[in-house]
Amino acid sequence: MKLRLAGILLACALVAGAWFSVRQLKLDTSVNAIMGTDHRSRGTYEKMDEAFKERTVVLAICKIDQLFSEKGARQLFAISEKLKSLPELEDIRSLTHAARPVKRGNHFDIRKNIRLEVFLNLEEKTPEEWAELKDFICHYPMTRDLMVSADGQYTMVLARLKNSEIGLEEKILLWEKISESMKEFEEQGIEVSVLSEPVLSAEFFTLTKTFVAQVLLAGFILILIIICVSFKSLKILIWMLALELGGVFLCPLIFALNQYDLNVYTCILIPLVLSLQLTFLVHFFAVYQQAEQNSNNPWAYALKRVFRPSCIALLTSFIAFGSLMFSEVHILQVLGQLGVQYLLAVFVLSFAPFYFLSKSSKDLEKHSDWQEKEDYSHGLVRVLNRSKAVFYLGASILFLSAFMSFSKLETDMRAREFLTPESETRQSLELVNDHFGGLNIFQLKVVTKEKGGIQKYENVKYLHDLRNRAMAMPGVKNAYTYSQFYTTVHQLFLGDSLSHGNVFPPEESLFTYNLILNSQRFPFRDVLQNEDLTESLFILRTDDVRSHEFIKIAEDFIELSQENLPEGLEIVIPNGLQSILKSDQQILETQINSLGLSLFSMFVLLLVLWRSGKYALYAFLTAASALASLVLVMYLAEINLNSVTVMSGTILLGIVVDDAIHFLSYYRHSIEQGHSHQSALANCFHSKLKPMICTSLILSTCFFLFYFSPYPPMREFGLSGAITLLCGLVASCLLLPALLSLKQRD
Repeated sequence: MKLRLAGILLACALVAGAWFSVRQLKLDTSVNAIMGTDHRSRGTYEKMDEAFKERTVVLAICKIDQLFSEKGARQLFAISEKLKSLPELEDIRSLTHAARPVKRGNHFDIRKNIRLEVFLNLEEKTPEEWAELKDFICHYPMTRDLMVSADGQYTMVLARLKNSEIGLEEKILLWEKISESMKEFEEQGIEVSVLSEPVLSAEFFTLTKTFVAQVLLAGFILILIIICVSFKSLKILIWMLALELGGVFLCPLIFALNQYDLNVYTCILIPLVLSLQLTFLVHFFAVYQQAEQNSNNPWAYALKRVFRPSCIALLTSFIAFGSLMFSEVHILQVLGQLGVQYLLAVFVLSFAPFYFLSKSSKDLEKHSDWQEKEDYSHGLVRVLNRSKAVFYLGASILFLSAFMSFSKLETDMRAREFLTPESETRQSLELVNDHFGGLNIFQLKVVTKEKGGIQKYENVKYLHDLRNRAMAMPGVKNAYTYSQFYTTVHQLFLGDSLSHGNVFPPEESLFTYNLILNSQRFPFRDVLQNEDLTESLFILRTDDVRSHEFIKIAEDFIELSQENLPEGLEIVIPNGLQSILKSDQQILETQINSLGLSLFSMFVLLLVLWRSGKYALYAFLTAASALASLVLVMYLAEINLNSVTVMSGTILLGIVVDDAIHFLSYYRHSIEQGHSHQSALANCFHSKLKPMICTSLILSTCFFLFYFSPYPPMREFGLSGAITLLCGLVASCLLLPALLSLKQRD
């Protein structure tokens, strides 16, 4: 009675704590969370926001037929005005709402001869004038690839949020407002795509909510069916569902204690840890169900047989999650930290009731192991006796193929690959990449300690020459630098067309041009210089190339920038190449090393606990064969090697070895009871095959659910994980017994 009362009180406390914690829990769908494993793509968004003075930028990419005509100009003006009317947006910039410098008159004060006029006004023009204006704007350095595509087919409207610190609900509302305001233009045949952090967050939230509501419910039903078919016991089903429900209630408590929100990566933990909890329960109740027939205390019997190997399996899972804590990717550190705590909590929750139930019974556990005669009748034992050589050969081919395939895996993760091709945000990213000079941005700062030093002739000339050399680099689509303002003004006074102007002014003109630049608000001038003119930003744009190509461009550009550097100038890379290298190379290498260290740590752990190098080696080879199958799956499915897929390898390693641990523990115990090798294998298959198949199906179902995720990296994680777990089951059922039979006679 006291035990039941204590259980009820603890359950009430758990539910109350979970209810309080879940109200504080939020779903983080910000760019930092979504692109937590890709610093390069996340940096592109941050640099775009930095260009707008740390306000969140909103881009509306429009495809307007005959943009350079009276009708097209009026349509662009209407779109810009519609966005301007939204109370959340300000600082609208487009071809109809941004100005360029023009030379008018011959005033004594030369600064008054230069004034700003909009790029695309609504005045009537002849077809020849429209064609000339198109040629000018599509070549003008401060509009090409910024406000208009080089071919003139696409134009961009830029805005910024009045308040960048808005919550998720406000982001969703803003997305709905922008979408609604653009409908009238889409009905006119204008294609409008919106790209912005609030839109991205809102879209991810909607997709995630739909995924959780539909797919995870289907997964729960499938797992329920697997349990019912495996055990055919209502009592066991109720026990497992009750403990799983307790595991669900623990989740918000763990997140609240660590002060973390849910995101696309930490959401993985919930089904993953709950599935691991199910594996503990399946192994326990498989033995419990056998003991019910011939033991007077089945709780104690099952606990005695299962608890120790379950603890070993828990430790190997700790190693898998713990290795993530040493990753250089913050989101993976969080995943490892939460995973270790959550797994420990559900383990205690799962076995604590069994311990108290085993102690509450007055009857001592009286059950001898395997009193029946030796059993050679199991089909898998006969298969092993006939086909050991085939399994050895198959394993050798698997390891050799994986070794050869690993070097051929691509190592890359790019921003648009976080979304499906149907996503509005991905379509916008592809438009930017294909029509607006490339998706990726690399920048460096040119710094001088002298106030106004950036406007000295030798420094401006250096920037001009550096841009010319950068534009000649393979893969570079465009470059923006402070010197372009000088070539623009110089062309005004030469009277030539600005369209092809890249002539640097003579030194004697610089003083006059400085006066003009400092008195006029040129487009994007504040982006490329600071207030006291001691710093200038150099921006390089490339296609959405693969990581190693982008790194090569960045390295070559940095080396180029050091050549002919004037005295007093310094090159500073703000969160540049160092963070890029970490995100694309060093982080990946660190995670691969952590994966190898995890495998070695598991081997050492089993060696110490079992005091047997043979059994530890067999478990090691079984887990390694599953990793080898993962490499082959990734190679055949053309899945890139990146932080997400390496993370899946680490987690899968800790899971796959669990079946091997339970199988070997049962085998060793059978041998210690005096049974022969053949009898021990038969007993293992009779007692462990069903729970091994059940747990593998549950875990494979859990992983396969992620195949229906709206995020391609999670799809790859789910597909590769599900197949690898099934391969791990085959390895535990065939390769592991074959290894145990190495020196045994048939």
